[in-house]
Amino acid sequence: MKRTVPDGETPGERYGLGVERYERTPGFVTWGHSGSMESGHMTRNAVTDDGARAVTLLIGSETFDSAKVDSTIGKLLRDLR
Repeated sequence: MKRTVPDGETPGERYGLGVERYERTPGFVTWGHSGSMESGHMTRNAVTDDGARAVTLLIGSETFDSAKVDSTIGKLLRDLR
C-alpha cells in the first residue's frame, strides 16, 4: 500500500491504493485519506508512519479552509509525538 506516485498537485504528497502520503514537514511522514459529501461535510485522517499515532477530523460545514484543516492535522500529530 505504501508504493506511491506523486499526486500531481501538491509537492511532497503522494498517492497509492487509496492512501495518501503526506510529508509537509521534512522527515515527518503521515499516511491518510480524505473524503467529502455533497452536503459539504468532509473527513480527513492521518496516521504516523510508525502507526503509533492517528487523528481523524470531521468537518461539518459547507465552507472550510483546506490549508487550515491540513495544518490542524499536522499540529495534532506533532503534538502527540
